[in-house]
Amino acid sequence: MKKIFGSTFVLIGHLFFGVGILTACSTPTPYQHSDSDGRGYREQKIQDPLYRVSFSGNESTSRDTVELYLLYRAAELTLENNFNFFVFSEKDTEADVRLNSTGSGVYGGSGFGLGRRGFGGLGVGFGQSYNTNKKYEAMAYVNMYKDAPTGGPSTVFNAQEIKKNLEPQIKRPKKK
Repeated sequence: MKKIFGSTFVLIGHLFFGVGILTACSTPTPYQHSDSDGRGYREQKIQDPLYRVSFSGNESTSRDTVELYLLYRAAELTLENNFNFFVFSEKDTEADVRLNSTGSGVYGGSGFGLGRRGFGGLGVGFGQSYNTNKKYEAMAYVNMYKDAPTGGPSTVFNAQEIKKNLEPQIKRPKKK
């Protein structure tokens, strides 16, 4: 009986380990227009030349990547609208943190001790394990300008330079 339980526990352990590996191997959200799950960039024109721009990633997309893609999209959108410079009037990054069950487990073992009725014992327990997933979303209001504004905001971005400098770090979806 001990042999059967031991083999079963090893098999269950390997099964949960395999599921954990598959979950950990998902790829980060690429730079793309928002997909059906809301991952990617979105923009909304508020008034000329003010846009609300956002980028949402999946559990495998780091906060730095989400913020980098937001900055890149703001530069791209500025150039698409025939402007040269932009300023963030508001910018925020939020984390959506979720506690997810990674599965139940059956745990067992045996032990020996001296008792009134003899030696031996077998124990079985049940448990639940969890992991935490974080998804980041960055959002900003983007003001666009033909010429660099002076005497105003401290950080004025040159859209052409941002686009050129960040392009090597942009991971686009794989072509099918």
